[in-house]
Amino acid sequence: MKVQSFSNAPQPSGQTAGHTPPTERGVSTYSLASAIEESINLSTAIYMGVFSRAEQRVLQAIFKAIMEGGGRCVGTLAMLARNSNTSRSTTRNAISRAVEIGLLEKMERRSFCAVSLPNILTYGKR
Repeated sequence: MKVQSFSNAPQPSGQTAGHTPPTERGVSTYSLASAIEESINLSTAIYMGVFSRAEQRVLQAIFKAIMEGGGRCVGTLAMLARNSNTSRSTTRNAISRAVEIGLLEKMERRSFCAVSLPNILTYGKR
């Protein structure tokens, strides 16, 4: 079934309702530059289908902390959960899945007789 729209609004010269004006050959109205301007990492965009929305918020909080921390995130699990408005278990699951697929690298800082320091998260080498 074909739907037609009727509009009494004036159209710019050379345009008809429902049609866009022709563009120059090879120029796309949806350019890749807009994606680059939004600072979307291609590897991040590829893996977004793997993560739930809550886990995506966790990754967003981690990437923000990495940018603010000079290339590494040293936030605690509770802090990342609070910043992403998720639970600690969701945060833990998102981090472990991101490390498994190589999106993030985790360096553990364990102490023998004291409370361990927070892990350091950095971008993966993919």
